[in-house]
Amino acid sequence: MARAIEVLRNAPNSAKAEPLSTLAKLGCTGADVCKTRDACTGGYAMHVEALTLTAAAKQKLADGDAGDAAKLLNASEQKLAASAPKVTACTDLEASLRRRYKL
Repeated sequence: MARAIEVLRNAPNSAKAEPLSTLAKLGCTGADVCKTRDACTGGYAMHVEALTLTAAAKQKLADGDAGDAAKLLNASEQKLAASAPKVTACTDLEASLRRRYKL
């Protein structure tokens, strides 16, 4: 679990979707491990959604649709802001697992 989270965290933004999917599919045995997986999956899912919105905003801007681009960018910024504390919680929970299980 800790390794999967590390891979996700270290992946470039453009490549986070695949390790996120891998993490979400991992089984878990203990409540603390499941809580960590779920927290990380939730936080990074919001982060990836924000990145997708940013990419869509860039495309709209390239297409000359500044109005829709601005709306998408605003939604992206809101998702990024909402995901930040969730990703921080993920990091804290992962560190706790590493200490507890001496990983």
